[in-house]
Amino acid sequence: MLFTHKDIVLSTPKAIAQVVFLGTLGGWLGGVCINASGGFISAIQDLAPYKAALVGMLSTLIFSWPWVWSMRKPGWWLSGGVLGVLASVLAVLLFFLLWPYEAHGRESVHKTVLTILGSYPIPVFGIGALTGIFASSFIRPTQDGEHLWVDWVLPIFILGGFASVVGTVQPLSQETTTVEQLAPEEVECCGMAYQAFVKKVGVSYAIFEAEKYCEVECPHVTACLDECNGLKETCVGPEVTCKDTHRACVLNCPND
Repeated sequence: MLFTHKDIVLSTPKAIAQVVFLGTLGGWLGGVCINASGGFISAIQDLAPYKAALVGMLSTLIFSWPWVWSMRKPGWWLSGGVLGVLASVLAVLLFFLLWPYEAHGRESVHKTVLTILGSYPIPVFGIGALTGIFASSFIRPTQDGEHLWVDWVLPIFILGGFASVVGTVQPLSQETTTVEQLAPEEVECCGMAYQAFVKKVGVSYAIFEAEKYCEVECPHVTACLDECNGLKETCVGPEVTCKDTHRACVLNCPND
């Protein structure tokens, strides 16, 4: 089947396959960026980016028909960006429906999604929009009079955008902060901020939010949570009891 509009000729199955492939790459990159707090080498070795690639594939497949159709219309680059953002948000939802976050579960998956969107807006929206624009510009045949804009200006803009997104999550320093390097008020801020966020957004994102709020690393909070995880792994009681003990421990951190 062919879509035609003046000089634009698109093979629907081929275009859909290309959109889905690029959406898969965009999902993988988004997963890498969101999990890049320990560096990109560590992130690409984690399973999460490959799960993100899977949901990226599924979400772009869902939007593939309107996506291909939009390439025939004026403002195709804008509609591509919008569809890319929608696919990115849908990918986050699918991710936590398939692999629920323990603190929220599937019943409260909207809380997890809102937390991710609030904590990582640049990777989610930025990569989604850029992937969408790139997919539309790459797949859509370039028309006469568009070559400078589509073949040169737009790719440079997109590559610069991707570099900017990656730069916002790349750790600038690999130095580790210790408790001794923190001022007493910073130690107190970490503890209070973590306590304020943990019941709302869960453990992992509470650390992120606390460190962002206090503008320092919070090693004593992380160390306390490591102790809680160790306690959970060595627990020999009933599973429910172990989970309750672990939850009480993480909610009590930092316990110093």
